[in-house]
Amino acid sequence: MITKAGRSPEVYYYICRFKRHGFNSCSFKNLNDKHTDNSIINYLMNYDQNQLKNNLNIEIQNTKVSKLLDNIDDINSKILSLNHDKEKYLDYLKTITSASPLFKDIEIKFAKINDQVKNLELQKRKQQFELSIAQTQKADVQQILKICKIV
Repeated sequence: MITKAGRSPEVYYYICRFKRHGFNSCSFKNLNDKHTDNSIINYLMNYDQNQLKNNLNIEIQNTKVSKLLDNIDDINSKILSLNHDKEKYLDYLKTITSASPLFKDIEIKFAKINDQVKNLELQKRKQQFELSIAQTQKADVQQILKICKIV
């Protein structure tokens, strides 16, 4: 972060706040007063608004796709974890008889895991469908922006 500092309102410079408080952890050079302000103002005044809009539209589409991919990865991780738990229960079932009081409890847990996996698979299919729509929309936006640059 850079703060404004100086002895008078007409002459000032920008310094890193760590320097201002006596910390030596900042290697940034101080920035000259009005020259820095003018450079920033010129940059902003000359910035291409259409390019900014295009970049924002592309970024919005990228974010949608990324979020959906993250959701699908999370679902896959949960499914793997549940399947791992199911394997543990199966291994344990091999060590006990069907007359054991734990047998019924394990069957119930096993059924719950199957239901959870089924629900997660359904969620995953929905997310994959939304992902395919988002990817199509992203491609459409990119194509439209590409065409607009030509015209």
